[in-house]
This record gives sequence, structure tokens and C-alpha cells, in this order.
Amino acid sequence: MYFVVKYKNVLIPLTGTLASLTLISYALKPGFSPYFLITTMLIFTIIVLSNLSPFINSLGLRGLIKRKVEPSQLYIIKYTMPDSTIGSDTCVKSIVKTRSQTSRSRILDLTDYKNNISYLVVIDDTNNAKFEAEVLYTSILASCSNVRVLEKRPVLEKEEYISSIKDIVSEAGFAVNRTITSRTKIKRYVDLDPDISFDIELGKTLNTRNVIKVGLAYEELLNRVAVFGSTGSGKSTTLAKIISGLYNIKGKRKTGFLTMVLDWHGEYPQILGNLGVSDYIVIDPSQGELPINIFCYDIFEPENIAEVLSSVLSLSVPQTAFLTRIISSHKPLSFRDLYKLFQDYIPSEGYWDREIKFSIERRLSLISNKHNKILFEGKCSIGSLKEKLSTHRPIIIDLFKIKNGFVRRVYAFLLVAMMYQLKKNRLLRGDLIIFLDELQNLISFRNENYPILEELVVEGRKFGVSIVISTQNPSKLSADIIMNTGTKIIHSIRSGVDYQTIIGATKLPDDIASLLPTLDTGEAILVSPRYKNPLFIKVEL
Repeated sequence: MYFVVKYKNVLIPLTGTLASLTLISYALKPGFSPYFLITTMLIFTIIVLSNLSPFINSLGLRGLIKRKVEPSQLYIIKYTMPDSTIGSDTCVKSIVKTRSQTSRSRILDLTDYKNNISYLVVIDDTNNAKFEAEVLYTSILASCSNVRVLEKRPVLEKEEYISSIKDIVSEAGFAVNRTITSRTKIKRYVDLDPDISFDIELGKTLNTRNVIKVGLAYEELLNRVAVFGSTGSGKSTTLAKIISGLYNIKGKRKTGFLTMVLDWHGEYPQILGNLGVSDYIVIDPSQGELPINIFCYDIFEPENIAEVLSSVLSLSVPQTAFLTRIISSHKPLSFRDLYKLFQDYIPSEGYWDREIKFSIERRLSLISNKHNKILFEGKCSIGSLKEKLSTHRPIIIDLFKIKNGFVRRVYAFLLVAMMYQLKKNRLLRGDLIIFLDELQNLISFRNENYPILEELVVEGRKFGVSIVISTQNPSKLSADIIMNTGTKIIHSIRSGVDYQTIIGATKLPDDIASLLPTLDTGEAILVSPRYKNPLFIKVEL
């Protein structure tokens, strides 16, 4: 009996077909009325057609014909994460993985990045979807404190005939249907002059009627460039493509420009090697190859030093005022000198005076120890630095060799501040282009004030300094930094918060914006003042 029930979708049509064929064979014998033959064949046709759908479904060929789906076979759970990034919900994913291994139901985990909402669609042919949805719902409420379930309901209000999973999901809403597709097709093409010139080739266009090579002009680099994209989207390769393109520019060297790359993960020598670039300089700060001394009073005013340290140490306004007073009064020559001044300072009886002293002292202790002397106690002479820069070869600062993350961030920030100040004081000639890889690592907290960095982005051009930034978390950057980058190259964005930041900063058309979560590695949206419309491009090695 179990065998009959389990394979009824096959047995019923086969039995009906065999019975009909038997009747037809009798009807073909001499002496039978032709009317009986016609009637028999009509019955055979009715039996076959009525059982064709379950027969085809039982063979797994469901896309060939629509199948009947009842409300009890499809349930949806809609949820969001108010305090976190949707898509990073490891708690929910763990529950889904466990249930998928232990139940017979299929569970689709889908994300609408634009609205920061996720969906679990439960599919069960045995009308058990409601039970499975209840188990998921209860498990999420009990285990995932950062998840807020918005609703749990059947996908269908009544039985429907559906041919594919895509049709099933489309019943749950357009947003879900959009995210399940592997790619969103181009809905309109844009016009682009095929003869438009550029100095650095990036790749080819995908949303023009004819494939056109596209790239960046040297002037675009001077007007600041930002490369956005989630991990694995291809942003590091794009940055390396720009660096290699700069290296290959001919004729521009007569005007002179300097290229410095702050390599957070130590990966650019290999990436540049893959692009055929080998003539560069790699500097290892951990070996004392480029020590920085911010306490050079012929370059920085005491107030400037305090402002830079305030940003890098994340100091409050009262702490910054306290630090400025100490530096202006005593003019320390190193972090160790400054740390000793704070140790020797005797605070007043007031609580806030003591708290400010000990707070700054704790942070200075992390960078003033003897192990970091090789990083932060260089000579104030810039002769060796100018000698390295004078080669005009790309200089890669291998920050990855600095193992302590906090110290690495301090070193990188101070190096950027030092280079900017040298340009402001006209101590370096030629355009200076600084590549800041993984910029979010230079910023400790979201929406915190970084006046030096913001000034560099907004006003650096007038002093001959430009930056090319790369980040996977644009939501951590201030609006001034994002808005003042003239050219933006946007790879796949999978975080809802970052997606909203990019949309707000670029005002991308809906058809282009909908591409962002589904872009393949190396694909990007190019937004530049040189182009009337955003370009959908493929960055090529």
C-alpha cells in the first residue's frame, strides 16, 4: 500500500493508459462498431490528459507544464534586522541550514537589499509548509535577538497553477522575485561616443548598444576617485588597474606626478604583477624603512599636531583642548615624550581633569612603547622620502607588516597627514596621488569627525594632492567624503545600509540601482562627470 501511495502519480496514469490501450485493441478487431472505437479513443485521450500533469511532475519535468499548488504548500516569513546589516544574519542562516538538513521542506532564503528586508519561503509538497514555517518562526524568536519578524503567512490565498520556482517566488512579491534572479537584464541602453578619449583603460561597456572601451582621464584622478564594493567584488583589481594605467601613461611624466599606495592587506605587489607591472617600490614600515615623526614643528604647528592626533585617537572636544595645551606648552619630540608628559602631569581634584588625563594616557600607551619606536621616531628631515618619491615609480606602503591593527591605523593616518602637510608647505613637487585601500579601516567609528581627511578630499586639489579611495563600507564615510569624489566606480553592494548610502550619494536610476546587489565579480557601475549617464562596465585584466 505504501508503494502505491508513494508512486500514485506514476501508477494512476500508467494504469489508465494500459486500460485504454486494451480497449482500443479490442475495438480494432473485426465486428466492432466504429462508434465504439471513436468513443474508446476519446476516453483514452481524456485519461491521458487528466493525468499528464502529475505524471510529468513525478518525472521532475515541472517546467514543461503548470502544476497545482495549494496554500498549505507555500509559506513566507518576512523579517528585518533594525540594528544590523541585512544579509549578515548568521543566526537565521544557521537555523535555515539546520532545518534544511532535518526536514523535507525546501527553504529559500532571499534578500531585498534595497529595503533591507529578508524573506524565508518554505515549499513543501506534502502540505507541511505551515508546520515548518512555525518551527522556523519559533526558532528565530527564541535564538536571534537582533532579528525582528514582520509577518508569517501563506504565499497563496487559494490554489494556483504554477510552472516554476520563479513563479512561486513572484507570488510572494516583486522584491523577492527580483533578488532570486541571477542577473537583472538591461532595460535600456545609453548613448556613448565610441571615440571618447581616456588615459587609463578600465574595460568595456555593457549597457551601450555596441561594446565600447571605457576608462578614466588623468584629470578625473586629480578630481578624486572612489571605488566601492563588497568583499570579492573586484574593487582591489580595479584599483590596481588604475595604478598600472598611471604607470603606463606616456607624456604625463613631463609634468611630474607621484603615486603612493597604502596597501592595507599587502596584496598589491601580487595584483600588479598579474597586470604585468613590476617596476614599483615596496616599503616595509615594520623594518624602519619609512618612520614618521609628526612632532616636526617646522612642518606642523602644535595646533595642527593636536588636530591630527585628535582624529587618529578619536578624542572628544575637551580631550583635544587638553592635548593642544600640553603640546603647545611643552613641544614634545616623540610619542614617548608626550606619554611621559601625561604620566608626570598632576591633575586637579576635579573628576573630569583626571578622566581626560587617564583616557589620553591609555591611548598613547598603545603607540608609545619601545616596539613602535621604529615606526614613529624618524628624523624631521624629508630627504630620504623625497629621494624615494623622485623615482616617480609607484610606492607601495605595505601596512600589513604592522601586525597591531590600531597601530597600523595610526601609522597610515599619520602618513597621509604628513604627505598632505608637505604638499601644503610646497616641500614636494608634482601632483601627488594617494591610493587609500580599505579606507574604512582608517576610520574607527561611523559618522565621526575626521577634519584632516575631509579637508584632503575637499581641498586637496588646490595643493596638488588627490586621493583614490577604496572601501567595502561606504556607510562609514562622511557625506562630504562621498559627495566630493568626482568619479565613482561601484562594484557589487550586498549590504542594505551601504546600498542606501550609495543610492543617496549618486541618485542612480532605478534600473541601474537594481543591478548593484547582483553584479558579478569585475562588473561595476561607472559614474563620472565626463559621461551623461551611468555606465554598466566590465573591468578587464
